[in-house]
Amino acid sequence: MPCIICYQSMFKGVDDAGGRPVALECGHAFHQTCTAEWLAHSSRSDCPVCKTAHVGRLLPLFIDVDEDDVLSSGPATPTGPESPASDSDDEPSRKELEDRVTELTSALEAQTLRVQEQETQAATHAAAVAQRDRELSAERARVASLQAGAARSRAHACEQQEELRALSGQLRDIGPVHSAAAEYLKTEIAGLEAVAQSRKARIAELEKLLAGIRSTSNRMSWW
Repeated sequence: MPCIICYQSMFKGVDDAGGRPVALECGHAFHQTCTAEWLAHSSRSDCPVCKTAHVGRLLPLFIDVDEDDVLSSGPATPTGPESPASDSDDEPSRKELEDRVTELTSALEAQTLRVQEQETQAATHAAAVAQRDRELSAERARVASLQAGAARSRAHACEQQEELRALSGQLRDIGPVHSAAAEYLKTEIAGLEAVAQSRKARIAELEKLLAGIRSTSNRMSWW
C-alpha cells in the first residue's frame, strides 16, 4: 500500500515519527511528513485523492507490523480509523455533487424563465389574433351593409329607368297640339335622366369602395 504523495510504502519507516501514517478527516491516509508538506503547499488544504477540504487535525494511525510480514505479504491492517472502501475513490465527492446540484438548479431556473417568456409571447400573440378577428368581423359586417345598400340603389335605378322608358313612350304619343305638355315632359325626363346618372355614379363609387373593403378583408384573413 503506497503513499499517494511520495509513492513509497506506507509501512516504510513506521517507527520514524516523520514516516508514520496519518489520516485526514475524509479517511485517506498518507505519510505524516508528506501530508504536512502537501497541506502547506496546497492552496485549498484539500485531500490529494478526493479533494475534500481539510480543516481539522491529522489523525495518527498506530500500526503493529512485522517487517517480514510487510515484505512478504504486504501491509498489515491498521488499528486506527478505518479507511474508506476502495471503490469510494470512484464515487463523486460532496463538493462535486453540490456543484452538480447548483448547475442543474441554474439550468432549471433558466428553462423556467424561457417557458415564462414563451407563455407571455403566446398570450400576446393570442390577444393580437383575437383583436384582428374582431376587426375582421367588423369589416365583414360593413361589407355586408354596403352590399345591401348597393343592391337597394341598383333596384331603385332600375325602377327609374323603367319610369323613364314609360315617359318616353308617352312623349312619342303626344301630337303637336300638346307641345307645352311635351316640353314639360322633356324637362321631367331630363331631370330623371340626371337623377339616374347621379344614381349610377353613386353605385359605381359604392362598388369601388366595396372592392377596396373586400381586398382589405382578404389581406386580414391571410394574417
